[in-house]
Amino acid sequence: MSEHERKKRYGKAIWEASRADEGTISATGADHVASAVMVVADEEQETLRRGGHQLGRIVDRQCRDVLDATGLHHLINKDGDGDWALVWERLAELRPRLERAETEIDMLRDQLAALAPKDAQDA
Repeated sequence: MSEHERKKRYGKAIWEASRADEGTISATGADHVASAVMVVADEEQETLRRGGHQLGRIVDRQCRDVLDATGLHHLINKDGDGDWALVWERLAELRPRLERAETEIDMLRDQLAALAPKDAQDA
């Protein structure tokens, strides 16, 4: 959330608290303001907490996918500790192999198309 959006959100909470105190900020009104600010801060903290959990799940899923792609499950223990540097290096090495395989597939498709009868190519 941008600085402007945060100020707008806090401002709204303070204004609403001020309305509850008939438009004046007294000692009681200050308590209303503090309560309103704390509510907004608590909501933001909860949003950040949920976001952190979601990010953790995303990273965990990506790490599992990398282990599946590389087949190096034996390098990482159940707690997630292990030689992740080697796992990520092996993943990087898969890209050139993939590109070579894709090139070979394209070449084989071209060869197959050249062998197909002329009528089959027109269809």
